[in-house]
Amino acid sequence: MANSSESWSEFDFEKWILFLERSVQTDNETIYTLFLMITIFLCVASFFGNSLVCFIICYDKSMHTTTNYYLLNLAISDLIMTLTMGLEASVKFTERNGFVLCKLQWFLVVCLWNNSVLTMAALAIERYIAIWHPLMLKPTSAWRRVSKIIVLVWLLAIAATLLEMQTVDLVKVHQYTMCFIIPTPWARFLNGVLAIVTFVIPLITMILAHSTIVYKVINTQMDNTRDTIFNHEDPRGKITKLVILLTVAFVICGMPFFLARVLLCVLNVDQLLNLHVSWTAWFYLIIINSWCTVITNPILYSLMSTKFRKTTKNLWNERIRSIVS
Repeated sequence: MANSSESWSEFDFEKWILFLERSVQTDNETIYTLFLMITIFLCVASFFGNSLVCFIICYDKSMHTTTNYYLLNLAISDLIMTLTMGLEASVKFTERNGFVLCKLQWFLVVCLWNNSVLTMAALAIERYIAIWHPLMLKPTSAWRRVSKIIVLVWLLAIAATLLEMQTVDLVKVHQYTMCFIIPTPWARFLNGVLAIVTFVIPLITMILAHSTIVYKVINTQMDNTRDTIFNHEDPRGKITKLVILLTVAFVICGMPFFLARVLLCVLNVDQLLNLHVSWTAWFYLIIINSWCTVITNPILYSLMSTKFRKTTKNLWNERIRSIVS
């Protein structure tokens, strides 16, 4: 259990337990039931949406583009995240298996989140280079280049998650055994750094890259590259709308988790005690918003694509309808 750790010598653990106890007391059956219903909906929608994305990209060779390789990585990550959603909603930690499950659950959820964020940032940079410096990208080596970037993204996501796992442990509160961050001085500092690395920097990267892309597409002729990069027949209005929705969705889904990191970084335990009333609802909001990425990615990245919709329609008419009938 966490209260035996020597790293807590500079941390008032008793006050942190008091904060968690008060937060748990504010929990109620209505909130938890609503949370489970939303979780089930997200799991079902994510499974079908991301499975469709994976199948369409693999099924149609014309969908084997640089952008879609990133989308495939996102879809696979979101499918794994869907499995962890059910684990987090239903798992009951015990003294026997709690430590392992706690670490495994936290690693999967945070690592997959970090992978998605870094993949989105890498995709924004890829699009920027393709628009402004297309000669730097060789179409014949697209998969080799993208696969190396995806491996690097996964390694960075794993490294950041392993650092954060040092700050997470089991805490027994009343009849509950919770898997949570222990805000020691090191944990507070690390959360501040991760808030910048996993939100601020990717957000700035996306805004700058997407803004310059919109400027370039609107003000210049992109007949030779627009179709292969964005898969749109009429790119001006659709690309502008897609870029805005991508950035807004990222901010909406990531903002609660980012603010929680900031609060853990800048506030001490005494100050956090004043937030115990709203903490439970805020905690559920963080989880739901973070999980919403598993359904927004296939919608925003793929279902808005004219080519994706045509491929899906062709697949239905040529394969699925004949099987059903």
